[in-house]
Amino acid sequence: MSHLQLAPGALHAYVSTDTKHYTTDTRIGYSPVNAGKEEHWRLDAIVRQHIASGNGPNESLFNRVLFGGRLVVTSAVMAFCKAVVAAGVTVRMPIPKEGPKARANFTRLTGPSSISHINRHQSVPGCYTIKVDKDSYSGQGRSIGHRISIHCRNSRDNGHWLHNRLPSAIVTLYRLPAPVDGLHCGLTLEDMLCVLELYLFVTEVPNINKTYVPGIVSGFRMTVQEREQQAKGLRVPVHVYERAGDDTYKLLFTAPATKELGPLVGMHSSLVNNTKRWDQNGWFHNQLLITTTLLVPEGTAPALSATEMAARFKAIIAGETIPKPKAVRVTQAVTVFDHLTNTTTEYATKLEACNALNTDHNRINSVAASGKRFRGRYSFILGPWNR
Repeated sequence: MSHLQLAPGALHAYVSTDTKHYTTDTRIGYSPVNAGKEEHWRLDAIVRQHIASGNGPNESLFNRVLFGGRLVVTSAVMAFCKAVVAAGVTVRMPIPKEGPKARANFTRLTGPSSISHINRHQSVPGCYTIKVDKDSYSGQGRSIGHRISIHCRNSRDNGHWLHNRLPSAIVTLYRLPAPVDGLHCGLTLEDMLCVLELYLFVTEVPNINKTYVPGIVSGFRMTVQEREQQAKGLRVPVHVYERAGDDTYKLLFTAPATKELGPLVGMHSSLVNNTKRWDQNGWFHNQLLITTTLLVPEGTAPALSATEMAARFKAIIAGETIPKPKAVRVTQAVTVFDHLTNTTTEYATKLEACNALNTDHNRINSVAASGKRFRGRYSFILGPWNR
């Protein structure tokens, strides 16, 4: 996997903004520095810097961000994406609970939006861009009808970017044509959706997306040839590297197959599968890169034996076993004014107010935000957060 040289502070601007999520995101195990998160935002910074430089989509960027530098995206794939985007169809967003006749045109273009119907009908894969005024959001889906319907349901939530704006929203659909021999221009459906979504990020620059790294991004993403090799029962070697420089890697160990790496180095057989996930991105504790890609000249001998590699894994785990910090309880005071008795009651925490009035936090928040009266008599004023 190769690296781009970023301007000083460019990566920090994207990584530091998400630091608070490292220990609160339930999908990611506790770690002082999460390798997958850092790699994700590093790639995001690369894409943003590419866009800021005024550059359009090109094969080098796509291969670097999606496939770890391997030459998977070709000029033919870029031409395919351009043709799909040129054939995009713009329609109004469907409104929840509207009748089937009003949604007929949308359903005809996107396929079913209900999960219960997706397995019985032909779903339409592709990407989409939702636009309202100057705001826009791009996404992908194996069934864009179902994916867009999720946005419609969430639009009713206060704080969602589509809240109260759905009737004026439009969506442009970029539908993938039927595959040839199960492939889209030589790529699997998962890979093509990621490529097409990144194409939209670079060309349309949607401002609502929190990240410009599409789908499951991993240095472990296999090529079609590697998948075919697995399907034929042929084993795909897996390599373990450490970073030797900005653009170079040192080969430490090679296992004959993915499921054999773990047992060979004293780990579980699921070691490779665990590092495939987007929140790990092929990195083990941000120190070792595990991938099927050969990043060194062919014929290079591994530097470590199986015993030495096992000792290296154990040393990394022992060195990063850090206790999880204690959670900090945050409270908020609530002032309640009773319009019936003209009395004011102050509660030190929102929980105390909930117990006294037999309600919940969400109701207190919504009444305080709207300025209305709770049960026709109570007004709420929320105080500052206290630690």
